[in-house]
Amino acid sequence: MSKDLKISLILAFLSFIAGFIIVPYQLQMMPEIRDMLTISVPLATLLSSVQLFILSFLLSFAGVKLARRAALTLPFFHSLASGEKFSLDRRGFIRAIVAGLLVAFLIIASDRFYFADHIPYLQSNPPEFSALALIAGVLYGGVVEEVLLRLFLMSALVAIGAIIFKKKPAALYWSAIILASLLFAAGHLPATITLFDGLTPLIIFRSFLLNGIGGLFFGYLFWKHGFIYAVLAHMLTHVFMQLLFIPAFY
Repeated sequence: MSKDLKISLILAFLSFIAGFIIVPYQLQMMPEIRDMLTISVPLATLLSSVQLFILSFLLSFAGVKLARRAALTLPFFHSLASGEKFSLDRRGFIRAIVAGLLVAFLIIASDRFYFADHIPYLQSNPPEFSALALIAGVLYGGVVEEVLLRLFLMSALVAIGAIIFKKKPAALYWSAIILASLLFAAGHLPATITLFDGLTPLIIFRSFLLNGIGGLFFGYLFWKHGFIYAVLAHMLTHVFMQLLFIPAFY
């Protein structure tokens, strides 16, 4: 079995596990969608897991090859697939921790000290610690979203740009990082409409800011240190939000 295939299966398996968490989490966040289900919750959960497995496998397999063309690396997963010893990038590790801490602070502090004063829903629905949100954030956010946005999309944008421009300048990587972050934020607008029962310019700004800011850090870590450090920073963002900043600020 090739390394690319092994890496894809590892990421797909982690995404499969995430599928068992994301449906209960969505029902917790938006109970009204339960009435929209035409099948049982257990079946919806299983189908979600299978869907995420297939999607993650395909995107991972393509993403690994695109990352190679884009000069983006996956040292941890290559070591895992080959059985070779993994050499920790200490600077990347420290930067991932700092990025997770900073992004978590910016998200929670922005809501607590600014947006809550201008968006009534946030005042009446302050966040609380949720073990389900923590697990969903770590597995779905840290694995599924990173496979989609960094490993596949960012790699594809850089690889395509390199073909067009015949080189890979820093501006190309930053463009890919920013575009992937904006697309991720835009993808949250339907859920934002449901949550806030509509959109206003401020709600749109909040959605793009809070959903996009992390992608800038995660994309940079993928570019400079490797995919695992983007995954780690994304996971730690949810850990710090749930275990540190929500209890501290609320």
